[in-house]
Amino acid sequence: MNTVESVDDTVIDVRGLNLWYGEKQALIDVTMPVKRNKITALIGPSGCGKSTLLRSMNRMNDLVDGCRIEGQMLFHGEDMYASDLDINALRSRVGMISSNTHFLTCSLMVSSSIQLLTVSKPESRA
Repeated sequence: MNTVESVDDTVIDVRGLNLWYGEKQALIDVTMPVKRNKITALIGPSGCGKSTLLRSMNRMNDLVDGCRIEGQMLFHGEDMYASDLDINALRSRVGMISSNTHFLTCSLMVSSSIQLLTVSKPESRA
């Protein structure tokens, strides 16, 4: 069965995201959609930016001195870095689960971190 994914299927849309910690660029031109009802896993070696990207989706990097972000990140079409955004409301709808070293059913050890992102439906606006 073929289905056509629409823009409405995109929960988080990352477009051209660049992130620096001071002079060190940690993310370079990241573009990726996170689709509704799909599993999205970020898998890679230590230090490649998995956790940095997830922290950006939850606005946790706001707490890091010298962190600078360019690009666009949308949650259900709304700018996650808008100046008037209620960060606490965003964090209640976008959660981060992080864990290290997992054993898969085929007994292969994944030595890199597996990062998961949980999102909830947007609140209706009156």
